[in-house]
Amino acid sequence: MVVTSRLEGPAVHLPFPQKRTPTVPVNHYQVDSSLRILFVNPNLRPENPTGKFLPVGLAYVMTVFKNAGLNYNLLDICLHDYTDEYVEAHFQEHSYDVVMIGSIVTHYKWMKWFVHMVKEYHPNCKIIVGNSVAGSIPSLWMDNTPTDYVVTGEGEWAALDIINHLETGSPAEEILGVTFRASDSSVIQNEKRPAVNVEDIPMIRWDDFDVAGYFAIHESFPSSLPVEFANGDKIRDMPVSTARGCVFKCTFCHYVYWDDPYRHRRPEDILAECERNIERYGANFIEFWDDLTFR
Repeated sequence: MVVTSRLEGPAVHLPFPQKRTPTVPVNHYQVDSSLRILFVNPNLRPENPTGKFLPVGLAYVMTVFKNAGLNYNLLDICLHDYTDEYVEAHFQEHSYDVVMIGSIVTHYKWMKWFVHMVKEYHPNCKIIVGNSVAGSIPSLWMDNTPTDYVVTGEGEWAALDIINHLETGSPAEEILGVTFRASDSSVIQNEKRPAVNVEDIPMIRWDDFDVAGYFAIHESFPSSLPVEFANGDKIRDMPVSTARGCVFKCTFCHYVYWDDPYRHRRPEDILAECERNIERYGANFIEFWDDLTFR
């Protein structure tokens, strides 16, 4: 089956999924852990203020960790435009039990450097990498980096399951959506993780991020948005995700590597998050960050 676009010009045929992929409910649970956990927000576009945005994916994982009772730290390389020398010095001076990071596949070279660098200073630190840089090519990524765990697909509960595994010794083979390095250094790729019911995903929290710092960066350059406020305020924009997944499986997109059905959030939940961003963080402009917003 194909669906034809209504754009002007020649017809464009897009692959359409043959069946709807079922979703699963979320297993909310608490983790009692003393592990020193660090989340890292990488800098995809160094020295480019127009490319600095609050990281939705990372913040969702941190939200789930906070709800599970876990403590962690954040190294926001993107916001502060930290140099590689600064980042390396940070790991010379600080040690962690678990480092978690993710990025897109075009960031492969820097991400590869980062993982090797962390392992050089802290060989026993467990490194978890998510997003398409590793999730779309887990075997290749594991063959070329000393990463311990790769998450393919939605990372919130897969990452939480990894922490629980590290604390309790539960089998890593039982964590769906994860590729890991076994004790004999072999690489094991587990079965795919089903997408979760979107209603079970908690509202994203931004308390761990310097939201005002991101506002300040955006105020430092002319906005491309055709918006002017009568009181002269500059845009203070925050992202809101209204849905997850995609109805298509285009071969050039990392979505083709896992079953990620399109799931839209309840309107009342979306509005509640918009209101929260306005009242709590001072946002005056909401950007919807979906692949298929309002379809």
